[in-house]
Amino acid sequence: MIKARVLCAALLVLACGPAVAHASERTKLGVAFKPYQLGQDTTITSTFEMWTTNGELPAPAIEFELRFPANLVFSTSGLGLAICHPAVLEARGVHGCSPNARIGEGSALVVVPFGPERVQERTKVTILKGPPQGGQIGILLYSDGQTPVSAENFFQGELLESNSFGELLETAIPLIPTVPGASDVVITRAEVAIGSNGLTYYKHEHGKTVGYHPRGFQVPETCPPGGFRFDLSVQFAGGTVVPATDTIPCPVSHRRHHGGKR
Repeated sequence: MIKARVLCAALLVLACGPAVAHASERTKLGVAFKPYQLGQDTTITSTFEMWTTNGELPAPAIEFELRFPANLVFSTSGLGLAICHPAVLEARGVHGCSPNARIGEGSALVVVPFGPERVQERTKVTILKGPPQGGQIGILLYSDGQTPVSAENFFQGELLESNSFGELLETAIPLIPTVPGASDVVITRAEVAIGSNGLTYYKHEHGKTVGYHPRGFQVPETCPPGGFRFDLSVQFAGGTVVPATDTIPCPVSHRRHHGGKR
């Protein structure tokens, strides 16, 4: 059985652009706000890819740091009103936790190398709010892979908040072996959305349980010069570190109002 923790950790990487490493690893991720309107709630969506220039599989990622733009703060959203505990998630799966702990969802494509053969697996990922980690916001990611290898597991991370420099998501990723003699699992692509899209929360109102859509991240009312920038640093097994950035540009109406040209 392939443990899926490395799949989940990759989904916390929400934003990066083309990057050049000292070795052959390359990364790319497109990031967007959906919907996108200044001062309004949104969901952050992203597509993350990893590959090498020579066509070989990249080394497994073992550590990353992701910084969000300033004033894009998780705690001001309506997400994560409940906490999912790791023991419950491990014993009962994602359905053992309150729907109000869910903060996003996505999927990942990984490759299991068996000699010259490469077996791909698609896994569904649910992102939840977990217990605090050292005083910081705890994040849990639950992965459910079905074909060709069934695997269910979760991974823990933490989100450090700062209004001045933007939130920082930190995690270390363990190497996940497959079978004796085979290489470790490699993530090649991940798609993830964190926000209210697709989520239903529940509350008690007038003696009834009522479903509703929670607020997502709030896009700041003013777009910073150059747009909303995301910064990423990924370390691969072997020591290669790949920095990368991606920027969501300011809305066209905002650029025209402030005299910008395209």
